[in-house]
Amino acid sequence: MSASYAPPAGASLHVSVSGFRAQAQGTSGCAALRAMREQHPVVVHALYTYLTVMGLLVALVLATFTHR
Repeated sequence: MSASYAPPAGASLHVSVSGFRAQAQGTSGCAALRAMREQHPVVVHALYTYLTVMGLLVALVLATFTHR
């Protein structure tokens, strides 16, 4: 991994099916995403896309099983 793609010091992003946890520069949640977005906008946008797709899939599954 080259130095230009190294995460900020102390930054971590954990993504799972049930959600995500972001930590950067001593902050967590949305503040950490804002800090990461400055240095790694592609990663944060990929996370937003992933969360949007997962939300749409959940809505589709719920609509499919509740529609009778």
